[in-house]
Amino acid sequence: MEREGNFMTGQLFAAVFKGAPLEHVRVEVGREGVRVSRHDMVYEDILATKDIVNRRTVELERGEDGLGIAIQGGLDFKLPISIDTVFDDSPASRSEAIEREDVLLEVNGEVVWGKTHEEAADLLRSAGDNVTLTVAKLVDKDVIAERQERGTGEDYWIPFTSVPLKMATVSSYAHSTAIMRPNSFQVISCDERSKVTLHCDEGKRGHMEEWLTAIRNNISLLRTSEMKQLNEEREDEDKLVMMGWTHELSVVNSTH
Repeated sequence: MEREGNFMTGQLFAAVFKGAPLEHVRVEVGREGVRVSRHDMVYEDILATKDIVNRRTVELERGEDGLGIAIQGGLDFKLPISIDTVFDDSPASRSEAIEREDVLLEVNGEVVWGKTHEEAADLLRSAGDNVTLTVAKLVDKDVIAERQERGTGEDYWIPFTSVPLKMATVSSYAHSTAIMRPNSFQVISCDERSKVTLHCDEGKRGHMEEWLTAIRNNISLLRTSEMKQLNEEREDEDKLVMMGWTHELSVVNSTH
């Protein structure tokens, strides 16, 4: 585990889909969010000879005919999701920022890498009228030089989820219950569309507290920044002094 202030990188455990066994995941805590990657062999051959470069974010407003892109690839094809076509006179073409063969990494902050073709298509269709795409290029790299520099035992981590921390919640309790999770915690985005439960090794409660502290501190910093922006246009008597979530939990015990 590496930590610098409220930025952390290390390995924890998570289930990559409901009902799946726990596996090692790489967790990166940044100011804006928590990114979780899994060790996956599916794309290892690709990443052994390619680098992801020129990563960029593009904002599009959906037109009558959509965003103006067609995609190819997916986990079911053992290929990254990429842009197959950019249609003329479309939001994508007018942006001049999306090109054919760009790799699609995220849609509105949700990681696409590792999804099937249909999952990625559904995500694009349901992304709303204002869509933020994160794209990049896959370029050849010098395999021999890379192996000499990094060694042949390099791990490959494939992003499978990310949780934005703006107004997010983090808790050691199971969501909407009074049940404490032993050695684990859950991070949930503001709109509850993105969430992840992360598990620590048994007996490493202090280790878990470090992760919780870093994540909570970043949530607090984002909340303070948001409140400051909102207060800029308010009169003194209307300024916000606190902003956060309230929770109500009803536990009903019945005996028969």
